Parts: sequence; structure tokens; C-alpha cells
Amino acid sequence: MHIYTTRRIVAALMHRFDIDTKYGVAKLMGVSHKTVRNWVDEGRTMDESHAQKAAELLELDYEFLLICIQMERANKNPELARAWSKIASLWDSSKVAAFGLIFCPLINHFSTLPGVIS
Repeated sequence: MHIYTTRRIVAALMHRFDIDTKYGVAKLMGVSHKTVRNWVDEGRTMDESHAQKAAELLELDYEFLLICIQMERANKNPELARAWSKIASLWDSSKVAAFGLIFCPLINHFSTLPGVIS
């Protein structure tokens, strides 16, 4: 599981869209240069609406980015940070479990059809 901090989200946007400057990220995200500078240089945390925009641009689950943002905000409280980390792990595991619940029966069904090599 890869946890995204605000700085990592900005770096991912820069990489994905081949952007070299904070100004370029600001333009992409529809925010001021100062906002991006605060995220990167001041260590400020992205808010929920900006996380949603980043999730759309990066094709990531918005819910997972929200969990990551909450983990980042809880950074100063180790107990709270552990709780959010556990939530992130459970979220990740639930995605894997849901995938299995959806696709395993289909795989089973198609593997029993005549002419299908198993």
C-alpha cells in the first residue's frame, strides 16, 4: 500500500503531467501558486476538495486519498496516526477482498466451460 502525503500528491501530478514548476501544478489544480507553495514548502495539508481534484487527475480513489490526508493531518498525534494507518490498511484489504468476491466466481464459472484450458 502506498500512502500519499500532500507533497507526494504534488510530486505525482508533476510526474504524470510532465510539469517542472509549482506554478504549473497550481494552474493544473486551479489554485494559486501560493497554495501549492504552502503544500510543498510549508508542509501544509491539501484540503478535501483539492484531494478530490488530484484523485481525478491521477485516477486514484478519492476515498483513499482522503484517508491519506487524514493520516497526514494526524501526524502530530501518534495514536491518531496509527488509527488512520489501520483504516488505510483495512480499506486496502477491502478492495482486494471485493475484487476476489466479484471475480473469483466468474473465473470459476469460465474455467469449467468446455474447451477452456485450465
